Amino acid sequence: MEKTAERLAQVQKDYLEVEIINEKVKGLILENSKSL
Repeated sequence: MEKTAERLAQVQKDYLEVEIINEKVKGLILENSKSL
């Protein structure tokens, strides 16, 4: 059971990192579209 909890925590951490990257990318796209 502990292994499953660890795995889930890792997946959630990875997902959070992906979300942060997505937000950064969206921000960059917005900046770029403003300067066009």
